[in-house]
Amino acid sequence: MSGSQVTGEFEIGYLYALTAAFIWATYSLGSKRIGSFPTAQVGSFGLVAGSLALVAHLVLENPVEITQIQWLWLVLLGIGPLGGSFYLWDYALKYGNPQRVGLIAFLTPLLSTIFALIATGQKLSLSLLLAAVLILGAALVGARGE
Repeated sequence: MSGSQVTGEFEIGYLYALTAAFIWATYSLGSKRIGSFPTAQVGSFGLVAGSLALVAHLVLENPVEITQIQWLWLVLLGIGPLGGSFYLWDYALKYGNPQRVGLIAFLTPLLSTIFALIATGQKLSLSLLLAAVLILGAALVGARGE
């Protein structure tokens, strides 16, 4: 299957991704309006979200067996890079310029793709190059309103 074909196989995943994007945007835009809560409380949000995801997995999917080492990696990822990014995002939105934080966030998919290409030894395709141009173009358009 090529990247441009839609088979009907992944629509629910796209729906979930769109829902997550709306939830994240609502949180990001509303975090200053909600009122003051300590950034440390973000960890409890992650715990609740993770618990709900685990329940959804058990209810909606065939359960998989997770080994002890996999649990260790899951916990380390949650505490380390994922948890850290949530704390830093919340702090940046509360104390920084939210528009600038959003513009900087445009670099995340671009940088992760570049790192993935380097790590896998793959070459830059025309579609990835076009995506990079679109990301940078969107960031430039967003920066004009800053």
